[in-house]
Amino acid sequence: MLADKIEYLINNPEKQKVLVENGYILVKKCFTKDGYGGEIYRRLFEVKDAPSPQASALLTYIITLMDQVIHSENLQMESL
Repeated sequence: MLADKIEYLINNPEKQKVLVENGYILVKKCFTKDGYGGEIYRRLFEVKDAPSPQASALLTYIITLMDQVIHSENLQMESL
């Protein structure tokens, strides 16, 4: 049961530390801005021209927002 697992971690701080460290390593490895964010961006572009008018409008809006974020991050990086 989940409650049992949580209680186990509460009672075993060394296991908590190992779990946190492993989770951190996994997230740093798998969810990079270029890797994960880039993959989501590419997939949205692939389905941008979907046959559904509602889906297409939503995806266009999301892609526009992502372009703005990427552009603003690029400007911040250039100013460093």
